Amino acid sequence: MNLEQVTDMYETYAQKIGDRKQVYETIADTFDVKRALYPGSHVDVAPSLVIPHVIYVDSFKGTIRFFKQIETVQELMDQRKEYDEPCTIEFFGQDYTQPLDIEPVDLIISQYAGFVGQVTKH
Repeated sequence: MNLEQVTDMYETYAQKIGDRKQVYETIADTFDVKRALYPGSHVDVAPSLVIPHVIYVDSFKGTIRFFKQIETVQELMDQRKEYDEPCTIEFFGQDYTQPLDIEPVDLIISQYAGFVGQVTKH
């Protein structure tokens, strides 16, 4: 996938679910969020527009295919981000109920992905 294809996939998904950037921006500003975990993210990378370090976790084949082009996803977010810090994107192509070896985060995002809060509270 090239930049145009990644952009199209992201924008098509964003049109389907609605633009969540404003929600993420409000939360990030209110709570000074610098690191977030997004289990069950699919291709909703809008948090990276307003949060400098986001860890995405999803086991869906289409999402794994999307994030195989992580450098291109990173390039898209670098072009559109609204903060000065470097944009850092991590992706784990696995079920979010499985253990993750990550540093603590400021925010856990849950958008219709099941019982994220129960699994990620530890």
